[in-house]
Amino acid sequence: MKTILKNISKPDKGVVVKDLDNNMFSFQFFSTVDRDYVLNEGPWSFDGSILLLKQVTGSEQIADIKFDSARFWVKAYNVPAKQQTHAFGYFLASKVGTFVACDEETMYGVDKALCFRTDIAIDRPLKRV
Repeated sequence: MKTILKNISKPDKGVVVKDLDNNMFSFQFFSTVDRDYVLNEGPWSFDGSILLLKQVTGSEQIADIKFDSARFWVKAYNVPAKQQTHAFGYFLASKVGTFVACDEETMYGVDKALCFRTDIAIDRPLKRV
């Protein structure tokens, strides 16, 4: 897994992957650009399972780190151009999870869908809306 994940993200400045504990790994990036790319461009998966990522400060205990949500891009189709706004993206995201951001390039009818990023709880079934 370490080799495959290093090759997929292709960090410019390198990454060190350490096996911490029962399916927990530490990724140390030597560039904030590489780190931000991995944290923000997911979700990532490995061997058919989602890879949950958290940025930590180093002062946390491993056992206290909670992996309770996954960040996804969501596309809402058939949204009228006038409603393709940040506020409506926030409203829709709140129906399935916690709002993170909207894709400004898809707003106001310039795309087929309103795209937004949301954190979705993984310990509950998905809501159908």
